[in-house]
Amino acid sequence: MSQTEDRKALTARFLDEWDEGLVTTLTTNAPVQDVNEKKAFVRFSVNFGSSFVTTLGNGGEREQIGRVTLQIFTPRGTGDKQSHVLVDQFIAIFADWRSDDGRLTSGRNSSIDTQLIDNPNDLWLQHKVTVPFQSFRSA
Repeated sequence: MSQTEDRKALTARFLDEWDEGLVTTLTTNAPVQDVNEKKAFVRFSVNFGSSFVTTLGNGGEREQIGRVTLQIFTPRGTGDKQSHVLVDQFIAIFADWRSDDGRLTSGRNSSIDTQLIDNPNDLWLQHKVTVPFQSFRSA
């Protein structure tokens, strides 16, 4: 797999499993969309990290690691129940997932992180969830 193929597979997994009717859903480098300041919205992204050789010689392999990220924005003053529900839904999509060919996995052998970002000057309360992934491909 390549980064392009990894991004495509991870984004397809998200969009196939995510209920876009719940909230406005944005993805990295998609056309700009207006968001309603009184409603929640989410932003999905694939973030690549290190890549390294795992086997040498003819037919060697590289391992690519990274994280899929969902930023959840809920209007300030509406509580955090909705964001926690969305966090759980996102984790369920990627926790212990494996592609059909087995070369791309997520949520295995590494931590799933959640972070609450509460800046009183922002219109929204942000919950950020990241799930690790790894991909193996020919070197």
